[in-house]
Amino acid sequence: MPSYQQTTVVTKSLTAAVANGIATLQLPVSGTPINLNGSLVTTGVATLDTGRRVQIAINAEAAPRTMTLIGTNSGGATITEVVSIPQGTATTLSSYNDFATVTAAIPGGGGWTGNITLGTNTTGSTMAQVPAHYAAVFTLAFDITAPTGYSMTTTPNFAIECTRDIPYPMMSIYNPGQSVAPTPVNWFAWPTFTAITPAPANFAEWIGDIDSPVNAWRLTMLLAGGPVTVRATPVGLRT
Repeated sequence: MPSYQQTTVVTKSLTAAVANGIATLQLPVSGTPINLNGSLVTTGVATLDTGRRVQIAINAEAAPRTMTLIGTNSGGATITEVVSIPQGTATTLSSYNDFATVTAAIPGGGGWTGNITLGTNTTGSTMAQVPAHYAAVFTLAFDITAPTGYSMTTTPNFAIECTRDIPYPMMSIYNPGQSVAPTPVNWFAWPTFTAITPAPANFAEWIGDIDSPVNAWRLTMLLAGGPVTVRATPVGLRT
């Protein structure tokens, strides 16, 4: 929910990736949910440590396929994503959305010929944070803390990502019950955060401003570890 002159605080950690934590190696059958049998699964539901990307490792397929992922996000909302599987050589893909749970994975596209595994990688984002725009000058002031040795540049552990697209669906009053799954948008890393040297004991710290209007921002972990904590405060003059 947008707010004026209130600090938004988000924290994110990721456990180590488990490449087959959702589904161990198996041959999919189109239209039949795959067997969720990895180490992260209990009673048919894969529960991840936090909202994060689902990784799909696929052997070579002779034709394009699809994998429909169903689960929930960090806010508890049901989300569905169709991942397109290209034909050709073996590859590893990841979901666009961050899943907190996976309740089903349904293959499609005809007769599969290669085995797959489902699990997690080392990427995961917080929910999109929507800033208020009721200011003559748009500025968000950031204070970021992370464990000692973390970086936002060389081999970055995390990033502050922004979008100028709308990261939530445009609801129609004429379609009750329609999906509220987030729409794909263009996220980009904001580049101008400055490390404080020396940082306070036992953690690293960065400060910086986002001084050009964005519709949303989020914290994205790029490597396992954490926690990373972000405090963002709107500081522009109110109109």
